[in-house]
Amino acid sequence: MSPCQQIIVAMIMPLVLCVYVPLTRAQPGFVSIDCGSSTTYNDTNGITWVPDTGYTFTGRNYVTNSTTTNPLHNLRYFPENRDKNCYVLPATPNNFYMVRVSFLYPDFLNSSFRLEMEAQLAATITFQANSSTIPQVYEAYLSTTRDTIYVCLARSTTADVPFMSSLELRPLDTNNMYKILAQGNYLYNNFHANFGSPTPIIRYPDDPYDRQWKNNIPGVNPISNQLAINTTSVFVDFNHWNKVPEIVMQTADSWPKGQSVTITNSFLPDNNNNYYIAFDFAEISPEAENQSRSFSLALNDRTVTNNIFVANLAGGMYVAYELYYPDVLLNSTGTMKLNPDPTSQLGPILNALELFVLTDPAPNRTFLADVLAIESVKESLNLTSWTGDPCVYTPYDWIKCNNDIIPRVITVDLSNYNSMGILPEALNNLTALTKLWLNNNSLRGPIPNLSALTNLQSLRLEDNILTGDIPTWLTSLPSLQELLLSNNSLAGPIPPALLKNTNLTFE
Repeated sequence: MSPCQQIIVAMIMPLVLCVYVPLTRAQPGFVSIDCGSSTTYNDTNGITWVPDTGYTFTGRNYVTNSTTTNPLHNLRYFPENRDKNCYVLPATPNNFYMVRVSFLYPDFLNSSFRLEMEAQLAATITFQANSSTIPQVYEAYLSTTRDTIYVCLARSTTADVPFMSSLELRPLDTNNMYKILAQGNYLYNNFHANFGSPTPIIRYPDDPYDRQWKNNIPGVNPISNQLAINTTSVFVDFNHWNKVPEIVMQTADSWPKGQSVTITNSFLPDNNNNYYIAFDFAEISPEAENQSRSFSLALNDRTVTNNIFVANLAGGMYVAYELYYPDVLLNSTGTMKLNPDPTSQLGPILNALELFVLTDPAPNRTFLADVLAIESVKESLNLTSWTGDPCVYTPYDWIKCNNDIIPRVITVDLSNYNSMGILPEALNNLTALTKLWLNNNSLRGPIPNLSALTNLQSLRLEDNILTGDIPTWLTSLPSLQELLLSNNSLAGPIPPALLKNTNLTFE
């Protein structure tokens, strides 16, 4: 994001009054995984939690010594000698989702590892054994391009042991919520702040999308000299763009006449980052029936919206009104301010505030034909425990990829993997491949047709139990420089063109 794009014009949307009906049925589209658990259960919010069987195929279960209740009492850790381990979640292409990952310290190890969401690095997770009883939680909002979402853990060093405590998938309203996701950007949640509420955390079923609205976020809320307002007996329209739940919009903090409201950004990193900010207002104070309230909004001491008459802009009392700024440059020295207008008879009011880190558009996942070919290789050679995208963010240990905008697989090196099975014909679809090494395994059957691999430079199949003739199509591979087929059970004559090719190392 360019610094010249620091503040984009605010988007505003009032909607008509509607009646709120709490969601009490099963959670449609929810996936709630208690990593390392062996049982299915319902928590106090009515959310169904399941074991991670079928979502990942590596790792080991562990029950911590923590007194924390489920779903953070268990975890799955990954001591295997591989660069990344992934969970695979079901999704609908071109839909919006929230993915929440939680980590609570494993009392037996020190570890540092990377959390990867799809093709993007989300965070580096660092724990010291027995160092904390507070979980680290990462919440990403993203748009899918395919029918799966990959959440992966990648080791920082060979000594590190990644782990995960819980994993949650929540579908969002793709037509209305967080529309910047349609551009491929990700949002990483800093907080959902709930002003004026006596309830520490509001989530599902009050919020059907299971966001966690908190009334006490250090440095954010509460703000000094505020007056909490609660109008739970009055319906408030909650169905605006980001669909802040009604129970959140029914509370607010207001401030005395003439008082400015300042939120310092001391909770943010020192370096500049791009953020998505959403302010939510509803005029729920009876005083506003006969007194005026108007104020302006400033970010980093720059006024971005003037003349915020909440009731007028929203279309009446008890109706929600939202201002969001999808690309704002912030750091720890900046501020967010509500400044009362000189003629306003009441001070500012604020019901809710959301803040997210805004990323650049996420990188593409691997070229689909390559992905399908690799899936066939995994099925044929008993490598199905390798999940996630083959190339990004961290590639499989036995794959190398190029740096194209849509990555292509250029190397498959399964030498000495103790693999058994038959080489799949789908290898012929890896048309960007330059190196295919499958030597020193127990592969059987004939060599499949690989004549489409016109970029292939090195093919090593020696020390297997392959049968059949040496294919004549090998002579038509224009880039081939190395061909090793020895120590197999191949029969028939060697194609003469192979023997005459002085640019080819052939055994």
